[in-house]
Amino acid sequence: MKVKILKLSCKLFDGDVDSLTLPSEQGQITILPRHISILTKLTKGKIVIRHDNESKEFNIIAGICSFSNNTASVILY
Repeated sequence: MKVKILKLSCKLFDGDVDSLTLPSEQGQITILPRHISILTKLTKGKIVIRHDNESKEFNIIAGICSFSNNTASVILY
């Protein structure tokens, strides 16, 4: 699945991943390929992306995530 992680000033990540884990208001969620569409507000914590047995983490304060058509867009503020 495709993931874009953006801040107002720059692009932090843009690529294909196997999973995306996010700190949402409802608790930690993990999005896998072909997940149902979702729109959620993000809270302080870590975003973890995994691809080919490697992971990358981003510490965040707040943001939103939209997932639809196998593409996640994360906007941090």
